[in-house]
Amino acid sequence: MAMGESLQTRARERVTMHRQGRVKFDGELIEAAALEVQNEASDEKLVKLLGLTHGYDSFRDGQLEAIRMVLEGKSTMLVLPTGAGKSLCYQLPALVLPGITLVVSPLVALMIDQLKQLPPMIPGGLLSSSQSAEETSETLRQLREGTIKVLFVSPERFLNAEFLSIVSAGPPISLVVVDEAHCVSEWSHNFRPSYMRLRASLLHAVLNAKCILAMTATATSRTLHAVMHALEIPAANLIQKAQLRDNLQLSVSLSKNRQSPPFIEVQSIIIYCKFQSETDSISKYLCDNNISAKSYHSGIPAKDRSRTQELFCSNKIRVVVATVAFGMGLNKSDVGAVIHFSLPESLEEYVQEIGRAGRDGNLSYCHLLFDDITYFKLRSLMHSDGVDEYAVNRFLSQVFSNGMGSPGKVHSIVKEAASRKFDMKEEVMLTILTHLELGEVQYLSLLPPLNVTCSLNFHKTTPALLADWDIVVAAILKKSETKQGHYVFDIPTVANSIGITTIDILNQLQNLKLKGEITYEMKDPAYCYTIVDVPGDLCCLAAHLTKWLSEVESCKVQKLDTMFNAAVSAVELCEKKCGCLGAQHTPCLQRKISDYFSGDGNGDIPNKMDQSSPFLRADIKVFLQSNSQVKFTPRAVARIMHGIASPAYPSATWSRTHFWGRYMQMDFQVVMKAAKAELMNFVGKDAL
Repeated sequence: MAMGESLQTRARERVTMHRQGRVKFDGELIEAAALEVQNEASDEKLVKLLGLTHGYDSFRDGQLEAIRMVLEGKSTMLVLPTGAGKSLCYQLPALVLPGITLVVSPLVALMIDQLKQLPPMIPGGLLSSSQSAEETSETLRQLREGTIKVLFVSPERFLNAEFLSIVSAGPPISLVVVDEAHCVSEWSHNFRPSYMRLRASLLHAVLNAKCILAMTATATSRTLHAVMHALEIPAANLIQKAQLRDNLQLSVSLSKNRQSPPFIEVQSIIIYCKFQSETDSISKYLCDNNISAKSYHSGIPAKDRSRTQELFCSNKIRVVVATVAFGMGLNKSDVGAVIHFSLPESLEEYVQEIGRAGRDGNLSYCHLLFDDITYFKLRSLMHSDGVDEYAVNRFLSQVFSNGMGSPGKVHSIVKEAASRKFDMKEEVMLTILTHLELGEVQYLSLLPPLNVTCSLNFHKTTPALLADWDIVVAAILKKSETKQGHYVFDIPTVANSIGITTIDILNQLQNLKLKGEITYEMKDPAYCYTIVDVPGDLCCLAAHLTKWLSEVESCKVQKLDTMFNAAVSAVELCEKKCGCLGAQHTPCLQRKISDYFSGDGNGDIPNKMDQSSPFLRADIKVFLQSNSQVKFTPRAVARIMHGIASPAYPSATWSRTHFWGRYMQMDFQVVMKAAKAELMNFVGKDAL
């Protein structure tokens, strides 16, 4: 029998064995099949390898095309529905390609799930901040020795200079996979500044990566364009399939019209909520009514969350009541229903979450409950990241306060203190710093985050004697303050004073600790950077950044408005215009979703917010008079009127005022405009 015929026959046998639970992986057979694909990546040989490694006899829509392009070294943008098998599109290439496949993934839980789902013949590893030093060291050792084929890593770790140095010196990188690639774009529903720093120049120039595979389940045309531009993926290399499977029955109702059918007979159900307190109360209610359920959210310990997922996947519990933290990487094909207890923040989020139902091809139900109050509350929260030009200007002044300094000088901004000082979320500060690094002009170079304040004690040798032969200790003694017997110092300051890196300082501290000479504690997490160029006009740069951030804020609001209007349309207009019957709104919602994703997701969307109130200006005036000792900005006043906490105005303090959240139903920009007018009357135009 010819080699090809033998492989084909045994592959068919393996598919049968896999389905009967009797599968045993034949390493030699798989290696031979992978070698055949290396020589010629024909459809027949790829299907054969698929059968040997995964037990399937055919590819799903889009998989084969993506795998072929990757094997040809063509960077690719892949858009497949949730649960459509995107992971397979890097697993098979990882087996065939000679080097390492790096997978950048946003969540530790997702990386753990993806690592578990690797076929046995593909050795994998994981690097995350939750690992111990020993686990990290062991993974890096395996990486250097080339015993890992697929390495999962967070974007934060990926951008770490030490990691990049180790990886670039190790075995060649054949493929970099950017999972949840929509996070690269500020116009997506889940933008992450650390993802924004994943640029093709970094992947190709620093790592010499041969190919990039960007994957997502949901992205508008505008988001796709931004991601592909950042990763330098040609427009012709886009593979995009339908956002929704046709076995999902979609329905919508107002929250007051909750109905049990058709969920009575469904065995596995996910209920999504917006707030942790809702998940706990709903799961308790279900348990009290003899329905096995558990809640899942970030406030629950990781071990307990993992146990809940295991129980759900093994059908030991029927319902998981979760926030958006649940479901990414979920390996369960028979989820029969997804219920949204409250409105998702975008159609992207909605599509991604309902995509976790019906992966087995059976009819599955997706029901959305919504109401005006939740919409108003969520719309307020969309403004929680917003910033004023005044705050951005002050922040930039601190970033560049010391000018260029000597080449390589490390600057730092302590996160918590700066967040309160500028009334700016830490994520927003990182977004600005990232833009300063990656914009048209590079003003700075970001370094790995660091706890910059060190409190140190000496134990064996006297500090003065130790300083005689250790340059780091000598610098510490010069730059530190003594507080209750502790030497307290700023790590970047010490590093700059003797012209070494902060990593060198940390390494020497660790060496001295291992020798029993010192003990120390680190605090004050900070952003660290070196300055490349100082802006000529800070005011102009602040105006540019504020305009960009305002557009991002408006984009988030529009996404929520689009989601709300789709739900309203389904309930109020669907039966009359689209012929949908009862609570079944599949045609209407499918059309809305298709139109949204084929456009830029940025149309002119009506909203239900009030645009005026005869009492607004008077209430703001009373509020300012009652708090005359506090300095406010128009945005700070508007946030309080909307019931939005911020770093400088926490809810623990400001929710006590009876104005807290009073104007949640009023358009935020209208409230801010009124606040600005009253502040000008109250403190004068020049004070603003």
